[in-house]
Amino acid sequence: MRGLRRRDPLRLPDRGLHADRRHGDARPLEGPADVALSAGGFHPRFQRPEGFPELRRLNLSLLQSDNPRVRLEAYFALTANTVQFGARLELYAAALGFSVEGLLTFDALVRFEPFGFEVDIAGHVTLKRGSRTLMGVAVELALSGPEPWHVRGRARFEILFLSAEISFDRTFGERAAPAALPQPVDVAAKVEEALADPRNRTAQLTGAGRTVVTLRELPDADGRLVVHPLGGLSFTQRVAPLGITLTRYGTSPVAGDPRLDLERELTVDDADPATAPVTVPLTPTREYFAPAQFLDLTDDQKLSAPSFELLTAGASAEGVTGRARERAGVFASTVDYEEVLQDGPHRVEGDAGTPVAFGTAGLRTAAGPAARAATRRTGRQRFTAAPP
Repeated sequence: MRGLRRRDPLRLPDRGLHADRRHGDARPLEGPADVALSAGGFHPRFQRPEGFPELRRLNLSLLQSDNPRVRLEAYFALTANTVQFGARLELYAAALGFSVEGLLTFDALVRFEPFGFEVDIAGHVTLKRGSRTLMGVAVELALSGPEPWHVRGRARFEILFLSAEISFDRTFGERAAPAALPQPVDVAAKVEEALADPRNRTAQLTGAGRTVVTLRELPDADGRLVVHPLGGLSFTQRVAPLGITLTRYGTSPVAGDPRLDLERELTVDDADPATAPVTVPLTPTREYFAPAQFLDLTDDQKLSAPSFELLTAGASAEGVTGRARERAGVFASTVDYEEVLQDGPHRVEGDAGTPVAFGTAGLRTAAGPAARAATRRTGRQRFTAAPP
């Protein structure tokens, strides 16, 4: 974000800010192009995208004093499916107990698909003596179209204790003929295809200090996803959200079941047919989706609702396979050790074969030199060879 710098004779305070969000940020903003740009904010009826900073209007003070005062505010915004712009002009002057106040506003929003626009114009001028209105006029006009055209307006006049108001609301022109519906889309098949794509699957690393061993290189690992036994597996897709009833897919109807749900558990088969499969609980993962692409929304809902929302897109399993295998492969064993005392040139050997209780062995292992070595605590250094 940047502020406008002051430059005489115009007063340009640091209130006109702009921001933009493009593809590659943490969340998308508007439409498939993943782009939104604004200078001074958005249209009053447009819901600011989630995560987009709230911007104040660009403003210019055309006079140095507050009396008389002429102030202009403006904004411009561009999203993947809309262009928005508007302005607000404010006038004020006072002398000898009289004051003149004026205001003119203009807001326009143009949609590209389907094409349409909305324009709102409003203004008023008032002459006052102190706080009493001597005369004034206010006008409001709204136009939208083009199929059909809709225009409405209102005007109010006031002189001393007399006032009058007129208004109108007209719709004319034919509504656009409905376009031929596109062919239904089998969303379930597209989602299954995306989930089967190896590029949508990732192996999660284990937590710090939990690797225990270093895995050897697999000679036939090309084209396969290798997951550490204590690590995790995650899969996701951006075709359609899961767990909600879809009423559309873009501009196409949905073929087949409109609701897609993931199972709560995943069954992992072992390479050895004699070994029983392991059931892994799944945790849902979420991605950003545009609800208007999958749900039937009114124009007001499209403007007021967030452009993108976090919805279920896949799932992850964290290290359950390895822990299940560990529990199935634990065996009891007698642990003994040999004690050696080294003191200068003398070496004294203790008794060999001293038995150690299982609990004591676990404590000594967790606090021993191997567990406390730097190579267990320094990330990739755990796997580097010791210096000669």
